[in-house]
Amino acid sequence: MKKKGFTLVELLAVIVILAVILVIAIPQIISVIKASRISSFKDSAILIATNAEKDYLSNQVLDQDYNAKSIKCSDVAKLNDDYSVCSIKYNEEGNTVVKLKGRLNSKFEGLICEGTKDNMECIKKEPKRCKYEGNLAVGSEFVDGQYTYRYKQEYDAATGNWKSTSANGWGVTLTDRTSTTPVTTELCTTINDKPIVSLWEAFYNSKAVSIDLSSFDTSNVTTMYGTFYGTKASILDISGFDTSKVTNMSVMFYNSSVLELDLSSFETSKVTTMSQMFGGNKSTK
Repeated sequence: MKKKGFTLVELLAVIVILAVILVIAIPQIISVIKASRISSFKDSAILIATNAEKDYLSNQVLDQDYNAKSIKCSDVAKLNDDYSVCSIKYNEEGNTVVKLKGRLNSKFEGLICEGTKDNMECIKKEPKRCKYEGNLAVGSEFVDGQYTYRYKQEYDAATGNWKSTSANGWGVTLTDRTSTTPVTTELCTTINDKPIVSLWEAFYNSKAVSIDLSSFDTSNVTTMYGTFYGTKASILDISGFDTSKVTNMSVMFYNSSVLELDLSSFETSKVTTMSQMFGGNKSTK
């Protein structure tokens, strides 16, 4: 008996049906993967909060004052390179408040969780990737909003000039330091896929009443020399700063007007100098 094969029409029909199924299924699959990723990230934040709270309570039983202790996430959990920032605080009720951020170019990129083990809020914040039109060369300048960037250079406020650096990335500075207008422009995380590596005197003597850096990914920054030297802003949220690659923090807050500094997330294992880091600053907490 002669076997009958598929006709061209039948094959085309099958291909069309499969294509329709893929069009419907792929977005659903992607959505499930994203939801799973967020859930996994949130579970990590909740676990850290839970462990830290147990640690807090056990020390209270032993009559040890834990309010004054700066506990690190590494004390209660093992974190890999997928996480850039993790900080722990205790409120007056003894509840643990955790802040956790995903590292740039990791599976958790852009994810931020903050809260207690019973009330953890998580959001997805895409890093700002900027585009420079032109051929990259030392000194290539890119201006975006309130900031000026230079490729393989960093701004030297003492001379008012840019100087070259060996780091393969961008330096950035606030363009107008005399303005009291709040700094709200979101900093570029990368420009042409090259990271921001230098905050050398980025806000030197800035008169801005406030500076919003809440979304800035600093995981590739290697120097924070004089970053907030002489700034007039009294409030500065840098609790989300990833300082794991920073080597220089000299005069970082010298003579600044910020009244409170939260450095609980700072990783300083690669820092080689902190000379006059807090010299003359106004912070009281």
